[in-house]
Amino acid sequence: MKSRIWTVIFSLIIPYAAIVVAFPLYNRAEPFIMGFPFIYFWIFAWIPLTSLSMYIGYRLDPLNAEVHDESDATHGAKGE
Repeated sequence: MKSRIWTVIFSLIIPYAAIVVAFPLYNRAEPFIMGFPFIYFWIFAWIPLTSLSMYIGYRLDPLNAEVHDESDATHGAKGE
């Protein structure tokens, strides 16, 4: 079985660490970024970054890579 550790790291551990574990580092009101206190900016920024992190984990997953390779081979055989 191929290792799926990178999927877990990118999909779960990085967003969790950035929001929960790093809370003491970003728990402050100043500076203001785009009109938001830094704590709100940090949390709002991680909404799309979590999606990006999950996409990276999906692409690194060896089981998903096999599915993409098979679909590429099938499309190439049809001449599309």
